[in-house]
Amino acid sequence: MYACSHSIHWDSTTFSLLGLESEGKRHVRKRKVMNITCLFFRPRRAQDRQCVMTVDLQFVGELGQCTKPATSENAVIHGSDILKDTFDIDSAVRLVCHHGYEPTSGSPRRLVCGNNNTWSPGPERFTCQKKSCGHPGELANGHYEFPNGVEFGAVITAVCNTGHFAIGEKQRSCLGDGQWDGGNFVCEVVKCEPPKPIPNGQPRPPVNEMYEYGQAVQYVCNGDNTMLGASDTVHCLENGSWSDVPRCAKVVCIRPDIPNARLVEGGSGPYGYKYTLRYECNVGYKMTSDGEMTCLEHGWSSTPNCEAVECPNPGTTNAIITDRAGGPYGYSAILTYKCQDGHRLVGSTQLKCGSDGQWSSKPPTCQVVECPNPGTTNAIITDGAGGPYGVSAILTYRCQAGHPLVGSPQLTCGSDGQWSSKPPTCQAVGCPQPGTTNATIYEGADGPYVPGAVLEYKCHNEFWHPLVGSPQLKCGSDGQWSSKPPTCQDVSIWKIIGIAVLAVLVLVVVCCIGIGQRLEGYSHCVPQKGEYGSSI
Repeated sequence: MYACSHSIHWDSTTFSLLGLESEGKRHVRKRKVMNITCLFFRPRRAQDRQCVMTVDLQFVGELGQCTKPATSENAVIHGSDILKDTFDIDSAVRLVCHHGYEPTSGSPRRLVCGNNNTWSPGPERFTCQKKSCGHPGELANGHYEFPNGVEFGAVITAVCNTGHFAIGEKQRSCLGDGQWDGGNFVCEVVKCEPPKPIPNGQPRPPVNEMYEYGQAVQYVCNGDNTMLGASDTVHCLENGSWSDVPRCAKVVCIRPDIPNARLVEGGSGPYGYKYTLRYECNVGYKMTSDGEMTCLEHGWSSTPNCEAVECPNPGTTNAIITDRAGGPYGYSAILTYKCQDGHRLVGSTQLKCGSDGQWSSKPPTCQVVECPNPGTTNAIITDGAGGPYGVSAILTYRCQAGHPLVGSPQLTCGSDGQWSSKPPTCQAVGCPQPGTTNATIYEGADGPYVPGAVLEYKCHNEFWHPLVGSPQLKCGSDGQWSSKPPTCQDVSIWKIIGIAVLAVLVLVVVCCIGIGQRLEGYSHCVPQKGEYGSSI
């Protein structure tokens, strides 16, 4: 089988088909199939067949067929074509989806068998998807549950809200036409009959003939009866019944006697239902339960309890308890502490148990008593130097020779950590003030008069006032001066006259000698060997 590649016309005078016979047809449409026979040679293969080049006729090749297209899942060939196994070139088929499915967007629905024996477009491009039924709409007083979505084959379940009951089929299915079946399901509200009266009480008027789920009715008690129960109101429940109804009864509580406690809130009684009293414990007692008590149907809710306060064992230290050791230690109990000799108490000497069960302070401790370093003076410690200086420690002092000790030669460390006295000192040895005379001290007058110090004395006019005594006084190591201070003596009249006569004689002698004469008597110079002399 062969086909023309174009629609052509020919006749015997204008065109001729070399070696071809066209069954006497002078017009061939494009791709029209016709039988042509080789006139001049026997063809060995299809490619040997050819047309005269002057004629617009092209050999296409031997025509083939397409097999049945392989459709995708849930797709099928439409109509009677589904019964065929092969399809001629240029033939077409139409694809459709199974029930409950629809072509996806862009899927080609018509396939054509091409020259290459394949379908165009490919059948795999045609795909199907489940139809969607969409949301079924809101359900009054309920809702739908969608465990498998809303596509073909899905099943949804209707659920009523609390206090409502179902009427009709709860489940609906998504059908092949994209619609939900059913739809006659409704949720009706639960209703309760009017509540009944109770002993000593009744529903508060007016009372309705019927109540819906969630509605409430209040009860009231008759006379002096008290409403008992958690609430005076009942509610219509989801099962069509009422919640627990209250009770009405007379409730009276009397004032209790609470040992070691005092009432701080509440009247004198009697007390009605739910009346509350509050107690506090007396000083020295503590509450071991709730301090409040409420009047209930069968009496008080609880009874406050006050127990005596006790302080815990204070523990041990190196201090000694001298009083109340061993406990128990009730409110106001006092513990007295002391320390052994040679120790000082650090902290309070007494602990007192308070109303809160706590001691007034921590237990004291004992520290070894030590006196501080006494410090240094010019006295020498001969015994006990270097410390530490515990109680009864003794320091012994001395001075160097010639220096008297001022203060106690011994210091004792007392139990209070203080020395018995201040450290002694050594007084420097010195001579006393020498006293005053008419002689003048011109050296060493200002002192101090320590051993070896020297005082120098003189008189104002020693010729007329000669110094009597040593001109020097020296301070000895025994604190004594070497002698008494000197004095200046006045010269007598006769001594003055004698001195004057003596002076004249000396003068005459000097004069005689000066002129080369000798003295004769007391007043004349006599020439020697006939020399002339003169009287003075």
